[in-house]
Amino acid sequence: MAEAELIAFGARRQLLRRILTSRHFEHAHAQSAVLSYLVERSFTGAAAPKEYEIAVGAMNRAASFDPRSSPIVRVMVAGIRERLAMYFLEEGKQEPCQL
Repeated sequence: MAEAELIAFGARRQLLRRILTSRHFEHAHAQSAVLSYLVERSFTGAAAPKEYEIAVGAMNRAASFDPRSSPIVRVMVAGIRERLAMYFLEEGKQEPCQL
């Protein structure tokens, strides 16, 4: 991995830490876990995860989870998007980059 990539990963991890400790996420433990899962997964270059992978990998749902019968992942991700938008409008408005 090139040095520039390592620096970029480090900067994004620091940004993630600031987001997770912000007032928008500090008490949203489930959303924080899903956001962390998604950001860390993005570092690997893997394709965007499917609902099932998020449910099982980040939300501790059983392997029998069926995303067609439960909107929980879509609801969770919508909440994360709202919290991120608020973070970047308020506390994070001076951030040099966004997730």
